[in-house]
Amino acid sequence: MFSCESKKDDFTYQTSIGSLTYQADLNYLNTTLKQYANLSDTGLYFWKQDSILELKVLELKNEFNNSKSISSQLQSGFFDYFEKVFNKSDFIDFKIFNHLKSNPIKKLSDIDLLELYIKRGFVSILSDNKLFPFDTVGTMLAPEKSNIKNGEEYILRMNMTASNSKEPPQWYIVKDGSIGLTKDNIIDTIQSPEYGDLIFKTKKYHPGENEINVIVRLRTHYGEQLLSKTILFYVQ
Repeated sequence: MFSCESKKDDFTYQTSIGSLTYQADLNYLNTTLKQYANLSDTGLYFWKQDSILELKVLELKNEFNNSKSISSQLQSGFFDYFEKVFNKSDFIDFKIFNHLKSNPIKKLSDIDLLELYIKRGFVSILSDNKLFPFDTVGTMLAPEKSNIKNGEEYILRMNMTASNSKEPPQWYIVKDGSIGLTKDNIIDTIQSPEYGDLIFKTKKYHPGENEINVIVRLRTHYGEQLLSKTILFYVQ
C-alpha cells in the first residue's frame, strides 16, 4: 500500500488519486521491463535485477514496519547495490541518486517511491534504442524478371528492410515451413551477420519446380517470433 505520513490519511488504491497513479506507474514499468527482457540479454539482466529490487524493497518495508525506521546500514546497502547495477550510466543523474542516498527514509511511501525511481532507472538505461526491435533500416529492390523483351512491362518489387544489429535474427533452411524448428525439419542453419545481409547458395536442385523453405527466428517485445517463407524456382 502507498502510505502517507499520517496514519489517518493512508492511501488506498480504490479511493486515492496518489495511490492509483502510483499503481499505474508501477504497472507500466513492470510491463516495459518484461518487454525488454524478451528483446535482449541486456533486457533480461535488468529484468532479473528488478526481481532483486522487489526483494530488497520488501526487506526495507519489513524493517520499517518493525522498528518505524530504516538503519543507515540497510539504506546504504540498498543504494550501494543499485549504484553498481547502474554502472555509471549516462542515463542516471547521480547527483540526485547521491542526494536520495543521503536522505533518511522517514515513511513507508518513501520506500514505494524509491522502488519506482530504481525501476525508472532500469527503463531509462534500456531506452537507449533497446525496446525498438530494429536499429538499422534499409530498402529491398527485386525485379520480377532480370531480362525482358522490348515493349514488355518491367516490374520492380520494392520493400523496406530492418534489422537489429545487437540481436540479429537466426535463419534456417527447413524441409517444411509449416512444421517449425524441429530437429528433423532443419536442413541448415545460417549465421546472420551484424546487419542481416545474407546470400544463400545451393546446387541441390532438380529439373522442374523446386522450393526452398525458410524460417527466421527473431526476438521482439512480444517474445520470440518465427516467420516462414517459401521460395519457388524452376530449373530447365
